[in-house]
Amino acid sequence: MSFKPLLGDGRIRSQEERSEPLQTASWAGSSIVFDNRRWACREAELRWTAPHHLVVLTKEGGTSHTSIRYEAKSVYDGMDRPGALTFVPAGAERLGFYRDVDLTYSALWIDPDLRIPGCERLRDLPISLGAQ
Repeated sequence: MSFKPLLGDGRIRSQEERSEPLQTASWAGSSIVFDNRRWACREAELRWTAPHHLVVLTKEGGTSHTSIRYEAKSVYDGMDRPGALTFVPAGAERLGFYRDVDLTYSALWIDPDLRIPGCERLRDLPISLGAQ
């Protein structure tokens, strides 16, 4: 099974990839989408833009190298590991490179038009990756 984010458009190139959805759910007419997945591959390159804000938590495992660029600037260069938290605002194109991936993550996609107190400020936040 191929790894592909649930929402958005872009391209993915990967080698020796395996992906297994563990749990997927959505609420409020798909304004909030949850995806828990196991992902493994030797290398992956991702160029992706989504219409929803994205919050990702690496639950288990990690990468030997993760590099993320946004607006031609490096925003993260290191390793993905358990507890790493990533935020990508809606409409942001991220370019990612991953090596020696073997992890389980949970992703939460949030529609930027959803009227939940505090969510209106998400669109103004920068990409944040690798935070623990």
